[in-house]
Amino acid sequence: MRVSHCCRLHYFNDLKIGGLIIGFFEVALGIALIIIDLTNPKYFIPAVIRLVFSVCWLYGIEKSRPNYMFPNLVVSSVSVLLLLIGIIVVMFVLVYLVFFNKPIPNIDGIPIIVLITFILCCFTLVYSYMWVIIHSVYKAVKDFPQGQISRNYSQITAQH
Repeated sequence: MRVSHCCRLHYFNDLKIGGLIIGFFEVALGIALIIIDLTNPKYFIPAVIRLVFSVCWLYGIEKSRPNYMFPNLVVSSVSVLLLLIGIIVVMFVLVYLVFFNKPIPNIDGIPIIVLITFILCCFTLVYSYMWVIIHSVYKAVKDFPQGQISRNYSQITAQH
């Protein structure tokens, strides 16, 4: 699956700009996680690795080097799969609780498990769209390494 634009907003119409925005967002998130997890090496090392992958992603986009972008694509793919597995697990827990008439804790009358399912589904939907953009940018750089992933990307993909 490929897209030719990041969003339909005027400023994000370029696929390369969308990839760069996602990369800068991931770098900022990685730095924030590193600052938060300085005291716990269990989470610190994965945060540093994720930050390195995000910086490689930005470098790969800027220099049209798909090999630098691939680790971030793999991590994003695994993340989407884990989110989907999480939704399935939460749905099974919800069915179990309802089927066996188990008490479900509530927050202001809303069952916690339903709230968790809704938040997880929203997050998965947004992250899946980000993955489609990441995949599209990677494929564009891989197929057209001369840096042609700009606005003419929709015409380039129509030729294939």
